[in-house]
Amino acid sequence: MKKKAQAGMFEIIVVLFVFFLLIGFGLIFYAGMQKRSSTEDSKRVLELRAVRVAQIASTLPELQCSLDNAVRENCIEVEKAMAAKDVIEKNIADYYDMFGYGKISIKGIYPDSSLSMLLYDFNPSRQTYDTTAIQIPISLYDSVKKQNYFGVLNVEVYS
Repeated sequence: MKKKAQAGMFEIIVVLFVFFLLIGFGLIFYAGMQKRSSTEDSKRVLELRAVRVAQIASTLPELQCSLDNAVRENCIEVEKAMAAKDVIEKNIADYYDMFGYGKISIKGIYPDSSLSMLLYDFNPSRQTYDTTAIQIPISLYDSVKKQNYFGVLNVEVYS
């Protein structure tokens, strides 16, 4: 009788051990899936924030081209951008509310590829945990020469 009770107890212990082992593997698998899902969600949020910052930057009145008080889409006036660069540097805290941690620059492509301008750069700790970059093709208008150029608006967002 005593041996039957001991065998029954041993069976119960083995079943409980296997049960808790399966629960442990299930929890580890679930935690891994949750971590992967949250990483994908944070990347998606960072990409959406980069798109929002790019939209705001490309439609800033400080940069937009206008002809007879009509705003031209996806156009940045070079002279305005040069003046806006100084204004942004002096009022970085106001622009931080719009752009957050990131970097916004303009690069000329054709015919003048030497044009390069950093408009906004705010990363006080100089650490980047995660970065997303977006490039938007734009038209650059030089009001002095009365010429249009092709260029790119580069937007980098840091988390």
